[in-house]
Amino acid sequence: MRKEQLFLLLVLAALAIILFLAASRFSSRKIPYLFVGATPYPTTAINPDSTGEQTSITPVRSKNIEVLSPLGGDSVKSGFIVKGNARVFESVVSIRLLDSVGNILIQTTTMANAPDAGQFGPFEKMINFITTDSSGALEVYQVSAKDGSEIDKVSVPLLFN
Repeated sequence: MRKEQLFLLLVLAALAIILFLAASRFSSRKIPYLFVGATPYPTTAINPDSTGEQTSITPVRSKNIEVLSPLGGDSVKSGFIVKGNARVFESVVSIRLLDSVGNILIQTTTMANAPDAGQFGPFEKMINFITTDSSGALEVYQVSAKDGSEIDKVSVPLLFN
């Protein structure tokens, strides 16, 4: 009976160690954001209104991309910075700036700094451009790994200085 008790004690000790390790691994693990728009980063841009008070403005977003800056209708000049959050294939965020008739002024990419695959991460990219047009649009999207098409596209209308 003594051997059976020792064996049972060893099994219980091993089980306790396994449960402890599993619990400590789970508690330090990042829990994935499963809901659309649920990102670990601020998702509301704050802009001062004409009275100098700050007002909240919801960013432009799709299921996997949100653009925090610039916002729709903002006036930008060459050297403006695009900021947002993305959950995209291999963390590659595609950015395109168009003039008012759809001509491409600049097309580039940047990387989202996601903590792990399938999670949102912030991205930022400076955009330099030359145009005589007074308006256009910023498009932020990802290229589909399946067929190369543009998906999750967010379009932000802009005014040019």
